[in-house]
Amino acid sequence: MADLVIEHLERTRLGEAAVMLARAFDDSPIFEYLFPDDRARARITAGFFRAVCSDALPFGDVYVAVEDRRIIGAACWYAPGRYPPSQLRQLRQLANVLALGRHAPSRMRMALTYLNATEKVHPKNEHWYLAILGVEPERQGQGIGARLIDHTLDPLDHEGLDAYLETDKESNLAWYARRRFELRETLHPAPDGPPTWTMWRAAL
Repeated sequence: MADLVIEHLERTRLGEAAVMLARAFDDSPIFEYLFPDDRARARITAGFFRAVCSDALPFGDVYVAVEDRRIIGAACWYAPGRYPPSQLRQLRQLANVLALGRHAPSRMRMALTYLNATEKVHPKNEHWYLAILGVEPERQGQGIGARLIDHTLDPLDHEGLDAYLETDKESNLAWYARRRFELRETLHPAPDGPPTWTMWRAAL
């Protein structure tokens, strides 16, 4: 990965990053449960990731892994005070989610149930929030995700700042644990749906 670089996402490449993230999360247990139709899932998740990254871009903490001018990974962070979004930003995000609902209208209520469940337990104390971390499927397991997350975690260690995230893959728990994230809660928003886990990383 000698030619791999980590850089800020440019707004002109927002769509490219969103489509890559949709591929990265195509096997997400929650997205598969919410949107079992492959085509609808791809459209909805790409739109969702575009909306989240667009919201975070003004704050300067959306990073991409670029190799040969191609985006192969992305990490979207919110610095302390940037999350939860302001009322205006929340309304904008809600409008985006509702617009995506036309691809799977019968599933949007459950999608909002999952969003509300995670929002309800989101920590109120100051922290950095890792909203998204994803890598192109064929490049997963090659250390790209580690490069992306460590790009922010290393400065957080230096500054003594906490971090927080959610994941819906149980296999990710050990990976994040190697970076000192500890399991905080296991959420079951839907009785017949997959769980989601929250994790906290205390400052050094």
